[in-house]
Amino acid sequence: MAVEPVSPDLVAQARSLVTSPTRRAWRLAPQWAAAAAAILVVPLLVQLGRNLDRGVEGHGRSAPSARRMLDSRADVLQVFVSGDGGAMDAGSLQFRWTAVAGSPYYDVRIVTDDGTVVVRERVTGTAWQPPPLLRLGPGAEYFVHVAAYPGGDKAVSSDHIPFKVSD
Repeated sequence: MAVEPVSPDLVAQARSLVTSPTRRAWRLAPQWAAAAAAILVVPLLVQLGRNLDRGVEGHGRSAPSARRMLDSRADVLQVFVSGDGGAMDAGSLQFRWTAVAGSPYYDVRIVTDDGTVVVRERVTGTAWQPPPLLRLGPGAEYFVHVAAYPGGDKAVSSDHIPFKVSD
């Protein structure tokens, strides 16, 4: 059986109808790029949404009855100050913090903005109220700091959390 030669015009027409594999792969590139962008952007947006709910001063919503909350990792001490972020009555001032596993006690300090220690007390629980005789100046900014000692000398500390006392 003899094979007849095909005209070059017919071969060119047939080649134009068939898509090469490289062209097909590039046709799907926009869909793959969109899928990759969604995979990267969605977790970022979720994380940003969580950060808005943390109650950081001036940003997002603040947690009820908490002035400021620190990092949510288990190895970081979180301190809560009673009130909604405004000046608080000295008689109702109370500090709470998360427990640190294995810590037999906590050192609680109130300091001024220049670092002067106003009061320092060792506490066995996770809540503390300043002594009634402690006189804090109205309108002055103070800071509370809590340190736990779960493993001897190594401390787990909070940041210095600001607060003010009302007139």
